[in-house]
Amino acid sequence: MSQARPIENLWGILVQKVYERGWQASTPQKSISRIQSQLKKIDSNFLQNLMGIVKTKLRSKADSGLLATYKK
Repeated sequence: MSQARPIENLWGILVQKVYERGWQASTPQKSISRIQSQLKKIDSNFLQNLMGIVKTKLRSKADSGLLATYKK
């Protein structure tokens, strides 16, 4: 199934990286620091590819969904 919002995939990957090996934050600041450091480790090409196809996927869904009935 194709997703129109790959940001959900990014959040899933980030959560896995932040909490790997059972990591737990002792303070809110440590949590913020951990999130920032793990986000920097995600490959920028991966992020660009993940987000780059959103417009195409949304157009495809719009063309084949409810809006397709109004294009006659």
